[in-house]
Amino acid sequence: MRNFVRKENIQIKENYKMSKKQVMAEIIRHTSLSDGIFDMTLKAEEIAKEAKAGQFISVYLNNKSKILPRPISICGIDKEAGTLRIVYRTVGDGTKELSDYKEGETVKILGPLGNGFTQKDKKAILIGGGIGIPPMLELMKQLDCEKTAVLGYRDSDMFLKDEFEGRNIDWFIENYGGEDICRRNGNRSTDFHGRENGVWNRCMLSMCV
Repeated sequence: MRNFVRKENIQIKENYKMSKKQVMAEIIRHTSLSDGIFDMTLKAEEIAKEAKAGQFISVYLNNKSKILPRPISICGIDKEAGTLRIVYRTVGDGTKELSDYKEGETVKILGPLGNGFTQKDKKAILIGGGIGIPPMLELMKQLDCEKTAVLGYRDSDMFLKDEFEGRNIDWFIENYGGEDICRRNGNRSTDFHGRENGVWNRCMLSMCV
């Protein structure tokens, strides 16, 4: 039994190494979604081909004085176009420099990294807060089941809200910074815990905060 588990772990590690690529990716699109929040689309066919919802990439800055990469979760995957979408917050000098990069420039990235989200064909509750919201968008697109999104924002600047609204889901938003808001299909609600008539239902829970 031990030998079987050891061989299985070795195979997982080998598969992980095979799927991980380091490439120079062209910036196809780069826009500001709100104050300090940026939306970047990268041309990276080899990584997009292998990427799954919930994984991330390491972004290396072109400034050689900044050696360590910036880990950023994947917000969108287009395998046909060979592109990845990342949405990130500027929290230091590194991401501030990244926010100044222009469309047409290239940046070195490594990925896909991480295990990604487990997907099952049953009710799903997706919980994201702040910059933990972007990876939930790709998962929301891929899941083929009843879905609820619980999204937490620090203020009324609700980036990506419109894209979640367009997914025909039972969604919620809570605004922590100002007036507390909890909405169910656009209406105020208080029960967003996967309950019906006070009874818990079995569901898949994915969280990123």
